[in-house]
Amino acid sequence: MRDIRGGGIGMIFQEPATSLNPVLTVGRQIIEALELHAALRGAAARARAAELLDQVGIPDPRRRLDEYPFQLSGGLRQRVMIAIALAGAPRLLIADEPTTALDVTIQAQVLDLLDELRRKQGMALLLITHDLGVVARMADRVGVMYAGQLVEEAPRDQFFAQPAHPYSVRLFAALPDAERRGGRLATIPGSVPAADVRHEGCRFVERCSEVMPVCRTAPPPWREVDDAQRVRCFLPGAAPAVAAASGRAGSTPLLEVTDLQVHFPIRRGILQRAVGAVRAVDGMSLRLMPGRTLALVGESGCGKTTAGKAMLQLLRPTAGSVRLDGVELTTRSAAELRPLRAKMQMVFQDPFASLNPRLRIGDIIAEGMQALGTGAGANRAAGVGTLLEQVGLRADMVTRYATSRLRRWTFRCRRRSLTCCPTCSAT
Repeated sequence: MRDIRGGGIGMIFQEPATSLNPVLTVGRQIIEALELHAALRGAAARARAAELLDQVGIPDPRRRLDEYPFQLSGGLRQRVMIAIALAGAPRLLIADEPTTALDVTIQAQVLDLLDELRRKQGMALLLITHDLGVVARMADRVGVMYAGQLVEEAPRDQFFAQPAHPYSVRLFAALPDAERRGGRLATIPGSVPAADVRHEGCRFVERCSEVMPVCRTAPPPWREVDDAQRVRCFLPGAAPAVAAASGRAGSTPLLEVTDLQVHFPIRRGILQRAVGAVRAVDGMSLRLMPGRTLALVGESGCGKTTAGKAMLQLLRPTAGSVRLDGVELTTRSAAELRPLRAKMQMVFQDPFASLNPRLRIGDIIAEGMQALGTGAGANRAAGVGTLLEQVGLRADMVTRYATSRLRRWTFRCRRRSLTCCPTCSAT
């Protein structure tokens, strides 16, 4: 299988932080694949590794070869994963959300690269994605999956012109549209059923507005819409009505940032004296009104995440002003900021690096609620379940761990070996 994995079939994983080895340099990990599948060694392998990094849009590739994954941004780590997958020139490439962490310009470059390789090398590409824009650009044929089952197959043009399954129709209805600006997006009520649920009928039945009695008693067969399109449904549905417009706006800014700067010193020499600075954020100003959404767009590594952390005072700004509800944050101590944390929160890019793998989901959420003074006792436990349901999860997931894979820690002592399994807390 070693010759097939990487050589015959390559895969780009969704989460580079858990796929790249943190103790090996980027170059060593790419060269390893080149040694196995391209029989390259030494300078030739290093030159080819730098070429691959350049192909996937990483600037200064020769310097990056000697850096470790933790020194790269999320977008750069994803591009390294793509370079490793392409090192063996596979005949089939499985790309699992390959552009999730990339900005739009690099996303376009990576997609163009994958498409060019597919055409030049005759490589087959299985693209796993939730982004219909990527599907429209890359796919020849589309398969829509729901609850572990394909529910529709069609050529790309036909699928986008006339989706047949009720689930597919609602996916398109949920897309942002300039004509519906100011209103609410159409949503699909409920959530995907758990993988251990046994289905007597259609798996989409609890979320479908066109449900019929037969949908609950028998699994729907494949139906041919025409020669090229088929759907697993008794009655292909129509688009749901778009929710009525709703919005709110204020006249006073909720967040006001003025001339924000975040500089990181460059230190050299034995005494580690500052000889310069990396200007990660250099004079950014913005205003955000209540009930509005402000998009901060830029290429990977341009300082977007650093700016967000500085606004929340997770990183102390070098200069500038940050006012939340008229309160200046940059001059407040950590103790003074604690009561304000409930008003400002951040969703980080990498959940694997943010969630504690040793704690259950319910404990992680409850810990945050306790720190913010939200709820107590039974009310807090009920609040955790409510929060999970608000984000499309089930309340019974509170006992699960954040990691989807079973992890074991083994400890050696003189008498015996103890293995602690975090899933059941058994020793």
